[in-house]
Amino acid sequence: MSITTEAELTHMLSKVATTPRGNNSTGVEPNIDQGHNLNMAKKPTLDEMRLALTRGKTKHEHAHEKARLNAIKMLGLHEKNTAQDRAKAMGFDLETFHGTDAPDIESLDPERTKIIKGVFSTTNPKMASRYAEDERKRAKEKTAPNVLPLLIKSASHETIPKYDINTINAYKNRGAKGVYRPEMQTAVTFDPSHIRSRFAAFDPAREHDTDLLAAKGGEVHMAEGGLTWNSPEWKPHPENDLLHPIGASKMVGDEKLLSQDDTFSHGLSEFPSSKKSYRYLYHGEDKKPIGSMQIQTTGPRSKKAVIQNLYVAEANRRQGIASKLLDRARQDFDVKHSTDLTTSGKAFAKAKKAKGGIVKYPSIEEMLQKLRESGRTPIVPAPNRWFADAEKHPFQQKMIEKVLAHTGQGREGFPSGSYINPQTGEPMDFEIMHDLGVAIDPSTGRPMMSGIRSDLTEIDPKLGSITKSNLVRKGLFKHEGGDQLLKDLAFLATIEKSGKGHHYGLSTEYASPAELVNTMTGANPTLRPHSRGDIFGVGEEVGRISIQGKHHPVYEKLLVAPTGSHVQGKKLHKAKGGQVTHAHHLDVEERPL
Repeated sequence: MSITTEAELTHMLSKVATTPRGNNSTGVEPNIDQGHNLNMAKKPTLDEMRLALTRGKTKHEHAHEKARLNAIKMLGLHEKNTAQDRAKAMGFDLETFHGTDAPDIESLDPERTKIIKGVFSTTNPKMASRYAEDERKRAKEKTAPNVLPLLIKSASHETIPKYDINTINAYKNRGAKGVYRPEMQTAVTFDPSHIRSRFAAFDPAREHDTDLLAAKGGEVHMAEGGLTWNSPEWKPHPENDLLHPIGASKMVGDEKLLSQDDTFSHGLSEFPSSKKSYRYLYHGEDKKPIGSMQIQTTGPRSKKAVIQNLYVAEANRRQGIASKLLDRARQDFDVKHSTDLTTSGKAFAKAKKAKGGIVKYPSIEEMLQKLRESGRTPIVPAPNRWFADAEKHPFQQKMIEKVLAHTGQGREGFPSGSYINPQTGEPMDFEIMHDLGVAIDPSTGRPMMSGIRSDLTEIDPKLGSITKSNLVRKGLFKHEGGDQLLKDLAFLATIEKSGKGHHYGLSTEYASPAELVNTMTGANPTLRPHSRGDIFGVGEEVGRISIQGKHHPVYEKLLVAPTGSHVQGKKLHKAKGGQVTHAHHLDVEERPL
């Protein structure tokens, strides 16, 4: 948008300044100086001159121009401020999506929902799209699904420890403007004035309006200089906003860099508050942040602080990075854990001792806690024998009957078994999961498996070579040394990669997507999750086992990550000379997870 100088405007609108009020041909209402002749208008201000020139524009364009002028006065923004600048200054910084069956919405009503009175939105556009389509199917009248791109105020949405009705309503009842659960990619807003369409003018004079555009009337399209919500500069970090460098996180806002070295950097939030917010970053081998911890002090000069946010990149989790961040923060402050913790947060707090030490195998405890979290789908690979021979497997029959009822098929319809959701009885063969995980519980010896469903139809070959996972039963391996725990476990997790042989661990985790592959051959093993990437041994080497006379280490965790990933663990690969390091080919008998 070009800026007209005051001299040019004065010349163009000279008649406005001298025209009697009753003959104002421009349509602009001049200001009246109460000390002068009421029949004459005083010279208009520069803002009034510019607004006069907006006549003929759409109402939406006019709203953007008015918002720009108000932002100069009320927010102290520069002359050429854009909707993006105004949104940031007003605190609208978290990009979400709202799915609905209504094609044309001017405002969102928190009272419209039945159980929880709030506006639901998600940072995942695919999730919003699915919800919109589901709403359309449930609607009694013919409707059109619609996904609204929104911006909400992250500062006014409190992070909740778990996502359920009681927790959300408790925060609402104590006066919260909204809540946010990052792990569920979901926000619930109780005060609609804290939501805007990404196409809004972001007028500070209308900050408390509930209209999505805060510009009633006019078409919803982009004015020059307006907010382009899908432009590259508005895209958050591909994994989590807190992994942005100091000063680049939209969730945190303006920050001042305090220190930086090859491993850590940390900064102070410039947001004015009696409590100060600091963010610590842990850098990977390429110097890019892979872990972030945000703390808040209890007062302006206090050395006591509480952890507010903690995030580690998926490919680098359970490698001690969170502990290193906490150790670094404790060099500056007396840092305590929050009383409102996620399940994983509680496991971390329990694992981290006051002096900074780690309890034995915290990655397993954290993994088991994670696999139980709400929002994840439990998975049980049910082998064909559970279907074919009910008498020999009586304890699994309640679940099998649920599968048969769900599908309407007989037992003969599962000659190769099936991955099933034990809660619903739904078969999940060939579904592709995000964040798939398997862990052997040391206290029971039983395995557990869960993941997050995705909309993927295939795994990108660029992620690397195919990997296949399974479980190996106790009778096939022999404890050779290390932790006596290996003598008591009924199973170990194993992953193989073509040309690399098998590797063994107490758990497996996937930073790459994983497909629940059923070979459909009828001969075990038939249920073997496939993924793509490199295999890493992460955490401590628990001990060693032997299989068919060959020796292998057993790691706390096996991780599959896209080829080229920087992981703090041992990459398991074929050594020079053609021999396989710590692995060999083995036909493993399939066992249920």
